[in-house]
Amino acid sequence: MVLGALAVVLVIAAASRRDFIGDGVRHLPAALSAHPHFGEARWVMFPPLLFALVRPLAAIGLVDGVEAAIQPFLWVSVTSGIVFLVSLGVWLRAECNDGARRAAALLLAGSCAPFLALFSNIAEPQVAAAMAVAGLAYARVRRDDPTGAVRGAVVAIVAIAFAVLIYQGTILAFGMLPLVATRETLLRRRVLGTLCAAIAIVPAAIVAAQVASGTPLGLAFATTVGGERNPLARSFMTRASAGKYVVALLAGAPQGIVALRNFTGLPALLAGLQASDARTQALAAANVLRLILGCVIVWSLVGAAVRGRDWRIIIALALILLLPVLRNQQYAYSKFFVLWPVPVALVALRYRARPIAIAALLVLLSNGWLLAEQVRRGRSLYTSVQQLYRAASPTTCWMTSEWAPPLAYLWPGTTAPILGTLATGSDPAIQAAELTRSLRRCFCDSASVWTDTTKQDGAMVTDLARHFDYAVVDLTTILFDAAQNPAPRATPPGVHVYLDQDRQRICHAVTAAEIR
Repeated sequence: MVLGALAVVLVIAAASRRDFIGDGVRHLPAALSAHPHFGEARWVMFPPLLFALVRPLAAIGLVDGVEAAIQPFLWVSVTSGIVFLVSLGVWLRAECNDGARRAAALLLAGSCAPFLALFSNIAEPQVAAAMAVAGLAYARVRRDDPTGAVRGAVVAIVAIAFAVLIYQGTILAFGMLPLVATRETLLRRRVLGTLCAAIAIVPAAIVAAQVASGTPLGLAFATTVGGERNPLARSFMTRASAGKYVVALLAGAPQGIVALRNFTGLPALLAGLQASDARTQALAAANVLRLILGCVIVWSLVGAAVRGRDWRIIIALALILLLPVLRNQQYAYSKFFVLWPVPVALVALRYRARPIAIAALLVLLSNGWLLAEQVRRGRSLYTSVQQLYRAASPTTCWMTSEWAPPLAYLWPGTTAPILGTLATGSDPAIQAAELTRSLRRCFCDSASVWTDTTKQDGAMVTDLARHFDYAVVDLTTILFDAAQNPAPRATPPGVHVYLDQDRQRICHAVTAAEIR
């Protein structure tokens, strides 16, 4: 019943979505290209996998564009979520004979915010996580079988190794091997040899795939270890301060269970509580309550593992928390917690069924409401964007401080994204020059320029320019002045169109700066 209910939630949420994660949308053009291509180190084999799924459907006419390509991608994610749950259920059955406790633990795992958010959406981790958990569950079922334990451990290692090639973050699943295999099994020559081979071959394969795509060998090594190709983008994701690490640990782990609405950090949350606007205060107060609920649940589970001295689960929990803590500017990023439901469910078995079931229902209610609200807002955005984009043409440019326009796969024109340009590539100087060229093309060569970034965003844009060492143009001088130029009534709130005289002024300024 729990499996069925959670599967229904995923299917309904996925079928209702119209707005999708940009991390997934970015792969769609490559999936429709003539030939497969390797991806970046973090997801080197994901583009070929998506190509193998989408391209045959395009060849027979079932997929006729980027938007249509979302659907097979989406339903693979949903299927991965169901495989994840079934595998976890098999694992829990091997751990516990009490069906009520297993059901409550599985309900808590499947209600976790990252699970609901990712497996009803599109991105890289879903298939990889399902593959890793299925391999681990296979090993756990055979852990106590003298003839099958070694084979089970080998299957788990191979499954995780392939999963890492699809999404690098699943490498943390290796830390769960002690949960599914005994020490004696892990020290067997065949198992130890397979593990060592996987640890050696997987990074080598990631490096080789990047080199085959034209990446210099040194950069391929750096991205395999560090993540993003752009060194300033890597440093943008973390802050080297003891306080930030502590905040990421204490406030990140609870959000692996209970999501917060529009969370942008604890300072913003505290500012919301002190706001003069009653609605802002109410939203901030609701987020505080959600954070408290997440803290109570996650730290109660950690406490149970510590009291039981189950160091294997404690190590698994600690390893999963490495990603949000090390990249502490993203400590609520759902992809970092894709494996989090596994140790959560295992620790939950230590409690009686009733308290875990109550906690799970509270989590499902909170996350389910936020998920429904997110889907509703996405559908509303899709409708308004469709109407708005009809007024645009290939000669219309969208200037934004973010990565891309809203629902970028629907935008018919060109773009000049500040963060989307500065944070990509491998050489910050080249990207800075590319941003200047992009701005010049946008303001000089386009028939009109639209934006969702105004002078109110000046401080944020200044911080971006400072971090990425961009000083060619003072970006605050090109931002739209909403106070003097209100948006036309026909456009949704937040979308502005530059006046011709402003566009020409910025064109001259950017051209002069580029010449200098």
